[in-house]
Amino acid sequence: SSLEESVAIFATSAEYGYNLRREHIFGARLTQRKKLYGTTEEANYPFPFGVGKTTILRTHLAHRKQPPLIIFAGEDSSGHLLSAFPETRLCCLINRKQTVDMQPYLQEAVKQRGTATPRLVLQGRDENTGEWRPDEASIFLGETTPSLP
Repeated sequence: SSLEESVAIFATSAEYGYNLRREHIFGARLTQRKKLYGTTEEANYPFPFGVGKTTILRTHLAHRKQPPLIIFAGEDSSGHLLSAFPETRLCCLINRKQTVDMQPYLQEAVKQRGTATPRLVLQGRDENTGEWRPDEASIFLGETTPSLP
């Protein structure tokens, strides 16, 4: 859901270790006038939130005729991706406080913990420091005890 040009700066740079091709970067596109961004999204391009995010992936991955290899779901708008691509074998859910729409996926990830081939896995983080945790449980902002959804 981030601005495509902002993501591209980091994702296409070898300096940051990604070095992806520009045509593989998708995100929010805003109108431009004289190289200045406007406040509205670009016409004829889906906004990458909910169904729009799924539409972008389906459009750009159509030639592969395969689902995404992995889905990283770190925000509330990712729920539609998880249901739209049930054949994706691995989905990493960022363990954070999410909306009601994401709760079923988070709860299912908790149930799949310890199974041989889980489809949904959790990634914990410490919201107080902004760092990833080597665990599925997260430490939420203002708290000190790790917790699962």
